[in-house]
Amino acid sequence: MAERDREWLEMRDLTRPRLATGTWIPLCVSADQRSKHFGDPEFSSDYNGIRTFAVPLEHKETAEELDFSDVTRGHGPYVDEEKYYATDVVLSHSEQPIGFHLVLVQSFSGDEHNEWTLNQDLVFALCLLREGDSWVCPLESFVEVAQLRRDPAGNPTGIYMRPDYLRDYLAARRMALRILQFRERQATMKTADTFGWEETRPMEERDGGVFAGSARQVGGESVMVMRVGRTDKWAEDELPEMGPQSDDNTVSERSQFNRPHLGLYAITGEFRRQEWLTPSEFSVRVRHDAVPSLVNFIIDGAGTRASADVLNDEDIGKWLWFKPSIIAELLSRRGSQISWYTFFTGGIELTSGYSVHFGLNSKELIVTYARDVARLPEPQRLIWAGFNVAPDGGLPKELEQAQVGGEAADTQPPEIWFERALVAVDQASINRWGWPLFRDHASTKEIGSKIHRYRALDDAGFLALAKDIARLTADRIDTARIQTVLTLVKDEKLGSLKSLERALRTIVSTSDLRLG
Repeated sequence: MAERDREWLEMRDLTRPRLATGTWIPLCVSADQRSKHFGDPEFSSDYNGIRTFAVPLEHKETAEELDFSDVTRGHGPYVDEEKYYATDVVLSHSEQPIGFHLVLVQSFSGDEHNEWTLNQDLVFALCLLREGDSWVCPLESFVEVAQLRRDPAGNPTGIYMRPDYLRDYLAARRMALRILQFRERQATMKTADTFGWEETRPMEERDGGVFAGSARQVGGESVMVMRVGRTDKWAEDELPEMGPQSDDNTVSERSQFNRPHLGLYAITGEFRRQEWLTPSEFSVRVRHDAVPSLVNFIIDGAGTRASADVLNDEDIGKWLWFKPSIIAELLSRRGSQISWYTFFTGGIELTSGYSVHFGLNSKELIVTYARDVARLPEPQRLIWAGFNVAPDGGLPKELEQAQVGGEAADTQPPEIWFERALVAVDQASINRWGWPLFRDHASTKEIGSKIHRYRALDDAGFLALAKDIARLTADRIDTARIQTVLTLVKDEKLGSLKSLERALRTIVSTSDLRLG
């Protein structure tokens, strides 16, 4: 056997990383790759199995008595001596519940029809939403928290979860996660070198687990065959009914043969490991523990900084200044919303209930009341802090009028009039010609939400904004319908704007007509 084959069987490159310290924690894995059938000279298999369960901290010692095979039973409730055991329960060797599975696998008809899902308590606790093979958190900009992975054939192979969310949940329940892994590689081949694995079963402790190698011949063993049958003739009756079995109506035969020795060896490498994933010190998301914020903001021209905890006070009496690109950054994130209040003020939010009232000042900086940003969840504070600058240009007059004077400015933002103008033009077209001027577009609402001044902060953004405006105006004009009210010269071809201009000339004078 080649040295590379032994390296493959020993799996040292795969067992070195610890599962509990990865960027994604495997909650349940069952992946099996096979080449050919067992007994073929070039058969190989590669199986990776991982099972986990959450354990109350007081039951950790008992949970350490369980191995991989103890927690691989099929998921589903069952009754034993009239006692009901829930689908997710994990039992100790003494049949006492000591934990529960975070992943449930529901079987319907064969392995290819299994349905994998997260435990619903975990989903509800972290406010997760399943989208296809991902679980996202709408409260945190729809960040992916867990994912279901599949093999090339589309069969589920594992569910993985981000450790910070998982450890937060464990902390809230005062639990730890028990991780059990069984990894096996096997090859069937003609070889004279089996590393001595057929005489002994070598055990090696490494990477926090135990590796064992074995080798055995394929074929050459003795096989016993037994046949038992009935001799009575009831099956020939018109209405057959089988009677009791006795020595007089039964027969048995035994035979024995030796399988041919094929000159093959099945060589196997197995690795088993048990780990703990400990809970976080705090549970910010589930238990809402109060923890010191790591975020701070510039509060004066000298660059003095104050922590978000200090600024999270309704009566703080301070404002913060930000680069105007913060608006585009927030709006680029899924789930964000913006509301326009006056010409220079509005509100923006990433999470419902956390709207930040902002204004644009004379230096084109975004200004907010400090507490409005400081009260945000920590991940959102970090986003705002990345755009924080020293105060410059003072407070926006309209923001000061609202937050200090308690009176809204008598101005209107142009953004809200863009959509209203399109609706008004459509209605005028219906009144005049009987049909709307603009064709329907599946992305109208999505594009319209991007029509705002904060996209025009550089040349690229300005051109992108202009393109989107054209997509909702000139590109949507129903040119074919407009031309039905025109008298065109033979072979005359007009674009959307020229067609609209020609149609409007039938309504207003040329001096009153102006199309950009």
